[in-house]
Amino acid sequence: MARRYLPQDVFDIGAAAGARHVIDGDVAADLFASQLAETYSKHYSDDDIGAQWAEAMRQLAEAAKDSYGHAFAIERLAHFTFFRSRYDLSRRRRKWRLLRRTPFWGPREPNYTRVEDCLRNFAVFRALAAAGSVRAPPPNWRLGEI
Repeated sequence: MARRYLPQDVFDIGAAAGARHVIDGDVAADLFASQLAETYSKHYSDDDIGAQWAEAMRQLAEAAKDSYGHAFAIERLAHFTFFRSRYDLSRRRRKWRLLRRTPFWGPREPNYTRVEDCLRNFAVFRALAAAGSVRAPPPNWRLGEI
């Protein structure tokens, strides 16, 4: 079987979920990232994904707090998680089952700019949200409802 690497959208979702916990103070970024990396290492061939996730979580948490303030940052990160799980960056509805043959289908080439891409995707989301062109998550939406 060919090696597969973690898709950018899955990385963004994990980083945003972790950043919410970092802002809340529930768990350290390194601990949350290592737990995610352990889970996803069974399916993907990425070597240093835990370190990349921890860095993305810290930077996303800072970017969200700088843009929205502490209280609203958690809500916006949840909105970003919803957006990345349901839509692509051009606001088209994501068709998970058609895009990947299995839930763990990923690219064949590693992405070495994953953290920067995650921050860029969050910046695109911020611009779209400021323009009012992204749908808000339904009340009480959870990540498992993809």
